[in-house]
Amino acid sequence: MLRIVVAIVIGLIASYVVVSVPDAPRIENKEGVLDLTQVNVTQNPIKLQGEWTFYWQELLSPEEIRIREAQNGDHDRWIRIPSSWLGAWLDGQRLSGTGYATFRLDIQLSEQDRNARLALRLPTIFHAYKLWVNGELLAEVGVVGQDKRSVTPQLATKLVFFQPKSDRVELVIQVANFHHHRGGITKNIELGGSDGLAVRTNLKIAAEMFITASLLVIGVYHLLLFGLRRKDRAPLYFGLFTLLFGIRSLLVGEHLITQLWPDFPWGLQFKIEYLILCSSGYIITKYFDCIFPNYVSRWFHLGTRIVTGAFCIVVAATPATFYTTMLPIIGVMVVLHMVYLMVGLVYAAVKRMEGALTFLLVSVFALVTVINDFLYYNEWSPIANTSPLGLLVFTIAQMILISSKFTRAASNEERIARELQDTNNKLTEMNMNLERTVQERTQALSAAHDDLRTSYEQLLHSEQGRKKLLAYITHDLRLPLSNMLGYVEAVQAVTALALSQN
Repeated sequence: MLRIVVAIVIGLIASYVVVSVPDAPRIENKEGVLDLTQVNVTQNPIKLQGEWTFYWQELLSPEEIRIREAQNGDHDRWIRIPSSWLGAWLDGQRLSGTGYATFRLDIQLSEQDRNARLALRLPTIFHAYKLWVNGELLAEVGVVGQDKRSVTPQLATKLVFFQPKSDRVELVIQVANFHHHRGGITKNIELGGSDGLAVRTNLKIAAEMFITASLLVIGVYHLLLFGLRRKDRAPLYFGLFTLLFGIRSLLVGEHLITQLWPDFPWGLQFKIEYLILCSSGYIITKYFDCIFPNYVSRWFHLGTRIVTGAFCIVVAATPATFYTTMLPIIGVMVVLHMVYLMVGLVYAAVKRMEGALTFLLVSVFALVTVINDFLYYNEWSPIANTSPLGLLVFTIAQMILISSKFTRAASNEERIARELQDTNNKLTEMNMNLERTVQERTQALSAAHDDLRTSYEQLLHSEQGRKKLLAYITHDLRLPLSNMLGYVEAVQAVTALALSQN
């Protein structure tokens, strides 16, 4: 019951952290213009959501846009942000995910924000971009170009600072994508005071670093634990699962890997992330089978091995423009794995197997966060990057489960050691008693042997005396008997002679 309560409390706290973050005021852009004259963004950061002016297949600088507007008047093409341009309709045609475009937004500031130091928090934009603020180039991630050869993709979050000189702020962003099936600004850009956004960004980075470090340390610890005790494979699969998702948390969210290593290859970053996603279902299935044996069917083992291997081969052998289209399928595969395992957990919980109910509760929480992330990356959910938190809660619960298992094993070993020690003490005592008994019996046998030897010697002396006595008697009787025998023979001869004469 204590473990159940702990799991529920952790889940509630994590859910509160995820859903209780206060939202900024929701004000949307209309036809490329955002009116913030009634909002103090220095105190209340906002998300730049709504319609941006959109120049498809054009990379325009702020100066070129002003010249075009002076020549042609108003621009009548807009696109909603955040969203990919994939599937958007333009002049009766449906846009593909690859291409390049320019986005523009005109912001009207309030009196309080005209002289304030503001900041823009830029998410990862697929997959290279340039940002101008009031005609000044403030950020550049990757290299923007008009074809695949001239574009260098890169994923990184940015925090840029500027101080407006008037009540008008013009944002111009050039975006190019030829390496992913979805291009464009798919996540929210935030505008606010420099101090407030800096604090929020640093808190997000600190939270992700804490989660990442926790996952990595727990993963390495359990792998070392398996190295010391290879008979139990549960720490192996759990350590691999935790370590891999600790690595994945470096590649998503605030993209800590690019902050620590700015030149980390974009293609390798994406392949690692997708390979981890593809293999996660198989690894967690093997771990589940170690904790609750005989609850995963042989056919499911075979099927998940084949499917996981096929997905990993596709990710490793194909370009990102192809395997990134498989993200919904990968998400369905992972969710199906977790649902299947949770059905097994329900059976195990009904049979009151130890740890099954806790496993089930944290699995439900982790499943919700994973589903939310898949929805977010497909632009169907507003809450971003919740799976590392869900996996951390799941990992802590599993660590407690494995620790309790090892504790029970250690307690059993201590109990068996005590029993063996007691048995050994009894055997030692019996051995000492046996030695005393053998010693006493040996002494008794030695005394009996001495008595027997004495009796034998006495008997031997008696036999020798008897023989001497017989010899003396024989010697003394031999002469009289011989004389008597002579007389008898003489009488017999005389008698026989007398009888023969008659």
